[in-house]
Amino acid sequence: MESKIKRLLLPVLFVLLTNKIWAGGLAVTSTFPQQNAIATPQDALITAEFNKALNERTLTPHNLMIYGSQSGLISFDLTYPVHRAGMRLTPHHYFGAGEWMHVILSKNIQAMDSSFLPQGFSWCFHIESRRASLDYAQSSQLDAGVMPNCLYVGDLDMDGDMDIATAEDGAPGSLFIYINDGQGNFSLHKSFNGVYHPTHMIGADIDRDGDIDLITSNHDSGNQGFVTVWQNDNTSFSKTVYGYAENSGYSWVQTGDSDGDGDLDIAASGMTGHLVLFTNDGNGSLHQPRPTRISASGAFVLTDVDLDGDADVAAVQSLSNSVSIYVNDGGNFSSSQSCSVGLLPQHLVAADFNSDGAVDLCTSDVNSNSLSLLKNNGDGSFAEAVQWKAPEQPQRLLANDFDGDGDLDVAVIGSRDNLLTFFTNDSDGNFSHSSSFSLRQYATALQTADLDLDETLDILVVDADIPGSITTFLNSSTGAAPKILGISDIANDQGRQVRVTWSRSLNETDKSEPAVTFYSLWRRVDGINKTAGNDGGTEKEHTLTETANTYKNQSGKLWDFIANIPAERHDIYGYVAPTLADSTSQGIHWSVFYVSAHTADPDVFYPSLPDSGYSIDNLAPAIPSGLTAYRSERAVTLAWQKNAEKDLSHYSIYKSLVKTFVPAPGNLFRTTADTFVVDDAIDQANTYYYRISAVDLSGNESDYSDQVCALATDLQKPDDAAIPSDYVFYPNYPNPFNTTTALAYSIPRACEVCLLIFDAAGKKVRTLVESRQNKGLYRVLWDGAHDSGEMVSTGVYLVSFKTQDCHIVRKIVLVH
Repeated sequence: MESKIKRLLLPVLFVLLTNKIWAGGLAVTSTFPQQNAIATPQDALITAEFNKALNERTLTPHNLMIYGSQSGLISFDLTYPVHRAGMRLTPHHYFGAGEWMHVILSKNIQAMDSSFLPQGFSWCFHIESRRASLDYAQSSQLDAGVMPNCLYVGDLDMDGDMDIATAEDGAPGSLFIYINDGQGNFSLHKSFNGVYHPTHMIGADIDRDGDIDLITSNHDSGNQGFVTVWQNDNTSFSKTVYGYAENSGYSWVQTGDSDGDGDLDIAASGMTGHLVLFTNDGNGSLHQPRPTRISASGAFVLTDVDLDGDADVAAVQSLSNSVSIYVNDGGNFSSSQSCSVGLLPQHLVAADFNSDGAVDLCTSDVNSNSLSLLKNNGDGSFAEAVQWKAPEQPQRLLANDFDGDGDLDVAVIGSRDNLLTFFTNDSDGNFSHSSSFSLRQYATALQTADLDLDETLDILVVDADIPGSITTFLNSSTGAAPKILGISDIANDQGRQVRVTWSRSLNETDKSEPAVTFYSLWRRVDGINKTAGNDGGTEKEHTLTETANTYKNQSGKLWDFIANIPAERHDIYGYVAPTLADSTSQGIHWSVFYVSAHTADPDVFYPSLPDSGYSIDNLAPAIPSGLTAYRSERAVTLAWQKNAEKDLSHYSIYKSLVKTFVPAPGNLFRTTADTFVVDDAIDQANTYYYRISAVDLSGNESDYSDQVCALATDLQKPDDAAIPSDYVFYPNYPNPFNTTTALAYSIPRACEVCLLIFDAAGKKVRTLVESRQNKGLYRVLWDGAHDSGEMVSTGVYLVSFKTQDCHIVRKIVLVH
């Protein structure tokens, strides 16, 4: 479970940065998932909010892109909120476990006022892998030619599982494609000749045709560097070579939208020591390489270090034992910071290791046998590196949630001892050695993916031997525990309900012994007034093991039983569960749940990790009805009918001198729980306009009532449209009163009306009205005087409002 306390701080910084850069133009003000989010649910929706209403005609497929590092382009449905200052992207399928997802918005997107999104906007987030564990077993070893030294894992045939590509080091060598059968078993599909000394390989849909292309950095026998794009056509690959650089073999390659035009460009580092950019024309053809002033001869990453929505560069500087940061400004990069790390840094990964929303950097340092972590300060600058001991001669490095606890761990190859070592994260970016296992002698490239579709992370390692091979290590977690996929509010209700969804236990089959037969849902007992930052489901304080018979709630907290749900072999289960409190405008109340899978043996059960969500009362009250305005020489009295909602908090009264005004915080006049209010802050020469709304205990505000006015000369009746269709006797205001109180009533037709005051003994004190009146709204003042003119004493009095069809009596209190 991720740290939600830190996540709450990110939108503030995010808005400050975007508005600082794009003040006056179209700007992204918030996203979900947030920039660099970790352990995002596999079924997450994607939203972006803007500071202006969008021109929908510019939201074309070319200007919007979702792509996964392993699944390629993701199709989606696009919808908009009513105000049009936002968008919602609903992917057509779940994201893969442990995958990195990217969203790219082109600079060609416009607002309704024709302003553009300057330089475009992109962000990335990580997908959860909560079934993961650190238990691995070697599964297969694939022949891979002579000295293969690069590796890509992704869905090359677009059938929903992960395939493999590698290339051997030759002049020329071959590209090998291995297809997955969906169970983590691979067979050589095809090989393609013409690969010259590949040094690094990635996958991306460069031509946006719906399948994943391959990109390699290369050099030939004369050490001339070039980039090869292998375009995928139903797993048949054809190559295009770009950018010969004399005496400058390329060593590393990455993709990203460097110029904000909505498509994927290619960057390569080479032996000249500078980064080269190949910009995409939008159809997969690359322009000739553009040299930059970015110093990069080895590993580098394209990532948004300063949270402004474009791709910056962080590059390893092996000779100076440092990492250089270059900030992107409209496709132009400027040096920002040089950060010292260990001796001879070799490899680099970028991810949010301390759950604060900003991307951090981690390097493998060969000569100091260490790993170095550079934590982002939140503004694109980095704190001094933290180092810890690694296997001897650490090389390739991976970051992912290998233990399934919601934060990012690190795996690294130690080339001297031929070990793959895992360092687990405490969610704050502090790492400790967890486990290691042995590799073959010449392990080079390293990747992770869910190879057998069990929602765990498996490992692949390339052995650059003669002959070479690829070894797969499948995660041996049983998957017996269910996994909570999401806890979401039930829309359009009065709150205190959430939908908990979870994926099934893999032991829910006849082959499992004992088999899972039902699930139990539990909710943690917390103080119902907890908000974010307190102990209301915001802290990762529970360790729940997946081993039968060993469930241990280490915090000692109490859990309420919610329900049992029978196992029916569904892939996903859901239950609408109650919460004890709603999140409101005053703060978030997190409710913590877990699901346990049970067998026929009561001693054998499998609990999930806990997760948090919150409910919202998102059903606003009805619009208050019957609003009327009565004006005297000294005040305007407003009255309306009482709302029926039980969770009503108060009414908001808005006042303006402008006809057909729009209610806003600046013209909020007063709030009250009564159905009457007297405005004595008036000027006889002015006409005043009023509208009201109803607000419930969760802060939901109704739409606004129709407008009423009090004219400068208004001592007459309101329009018939404002008269209720029934007899109404409004509560007097104020009550108790000291000098004068206002009594108001409406009659739907002409009739005899009596309005009388009695004392507590039933003796008549004052006759206010005793006459025939036409239909309308009336207001009468009582000044506390007897019919004789003498003031009555302090006490309780009864007001009788009587017609031929209606008789209502109210209590009023006079206090001298």
